[in-house]
Amino acid sequence: MGHAGFLAPSRFHPSPSPLTVNDPVAEPEIRARRATVDDLPGLHALWQRAGLPWDQLERFVTEFILVPNDDGLPLAAIGLQAEGDQGLVHSEAILPGQDEPMLRSALWERLRIIALNQGIARLWTLEDAAFWTSTFQPALAGDVESLK
Repeated sequence: MGHAGFLAPSRFHPSPSPLTVNDPVAEPEIRARRATVDDLPGLHALWQRAGLPWDQLERFVTEFILVPNDDGLPLAAIGLQAEGDQGLVHSEAILPGQDEPMLRSALWERLRIIALNQGIARLWTLEDAAFWTSTFQPALAGDVESLK
């Protein structure tokens, strides 16, 4: 059977503490948060840079989680479309030149918390960056067919 995307492990739990940088110089915490309508200008620029259909994504702005810089502009963003107890992680965008693993870890931390709070039992993604393929397990076509 071929792969139809990636499925998060059946049990995913948030870490007990926020993601921080292990540096004795006390780096600021890297935190992700839900996007709001006020974030649209920054998200438009980020999505355009990532080659995503920004004009189609803007109506789903509240599905997005972002990691802002000190000025509140998004360094990274990813969407979470919830449908019942299933969730689709989609449309990742990261500003070039940033610490991608750190940003993805912060996004994943927030995704897990939101998924648990919304009662999502299973997360899916088609994102293919190494972080996501190592975090999610391959989903077989039969898994996807059982959802229809």
